[in-house]
Amino acid sequence: CTNHLTLVIPHIIVNTKTASCNVTCTTHCTTQQQHAVWKENKQVQQFARSMFAYTASRFSRDAANNVTRLDIRFEEGHKYQIEDVVLAEFLSHFPRLKSFVYNGTQELSERRRGWKINVAFDPIAVHMPKLEQLIIRGAPFQTIQNDAVFGISCVENLIHLLRNKSQLKVLKLTRLFAFMVNPGNGTSISHCLGQLRNLKELVILPVFSNFWSEVDANVIFAGLIRLQRLELYEPTDETLWAMAKHCSALQVLKISLRKHINVSQFRGESHIDVDAILAVLQKCPVRILHFCNWTSEILDISLLKKMAMACNTLEELKIGVESDTAADTAAGNKAIAQTEMDAVCNGRVQVFIAQQLIIKCD
Repeated sequence: CTNHLTLVIPHIIVNTKTASCNVTCTTHCTTQQQHAVWKENKQVQQFARSMFAYTASRFSRDAANNVTRLDIRFEEGHKYQIEDVVLAEFLSHFPRLKSFVYNGTQELSERRRGWKINVAFDPIAVHMPKLEQLIIRGAPFQTIQNDAVFGISCVENLIHLLRNKSQLKVLKLTRLFAFMVNPGNGTSISHCLGQLRNLKELVILPVFSNFWSEVDANVIFAGLIRLQRLELYEPTDETLWAMAKHCSALQVLKISLRKHINVSQFRGESHIDVDAILAVLQKCPVRILHFCNWTSEILDISLLKKMAMACNTLEELKIGVESDTAADTAAGNKAIAQTEMDAVCNGRVQVFIAQQLIIKCD
């Protein structure tokens, strides 16, 4: 398709031909290994630069202006980060994008020293106000704190990227490791997301993050009046209450959690209030509700029935249990849950209970 460009960065295995090391000196062995890694990285970077340059050269100015969708995907196993300036130069050739998808690898997303994102994605931030879809998986947004070179925080990078994106309809940010928000920038990112008033789908899945505990969910969701699909990681009770208050168009909700839902047998700091979940279902026209990482101890069928009865638009309830003892009884639990659900909902709600590896929030 002339207006859709997909670029796949292959996983390159470079033969560095390093000699086996039988020397007893550990330092000497380590030096050889480091040199081999450096040599491999240099060759991969050189290949990537050539690949980006060649691809860009195949498009005239008019042809490049006609490209409205760009997908960049890294093959699994690729572990060397493409230079930020190289990616920025490539993106600058396609100024009229309406959709940009960056699909990195697990190895890339876990790198602790990331790009200067304000450089790598700067053409998107500055020159693409008509962007309607932005999907980023596995980009190294994280930076080293107090680093003089990487002084701009990951959150400020994201704010820079989303500024003036009033036409954005889909925003998905996943596989972001160490994406930390603090009280100083939580207010800024809340206002930034709340300005995306045309947004219909929002996915924010940073890993090991305090995102929802530091942002103001009321500020975010008050602006997202058109939001229909929401996928989030580790929401707080305040997050859910804000959704119930503002998300009047929400139809699909997927929650990934490491907390217990606070039913009678579980009281503690790590929990989600069941009343907050029921409030979302009562106030929002949810059709599809998914829970990922649901711990086995709280697979309470009476709670599932409460959820189904709280929302007369609910059609699908999917539970991803941890792959332990609950996995062995998932089929039986599903059968019992479906039978009891049919009794109270007349077959309206389909129940799915499966091992966590089958149901993923990504």
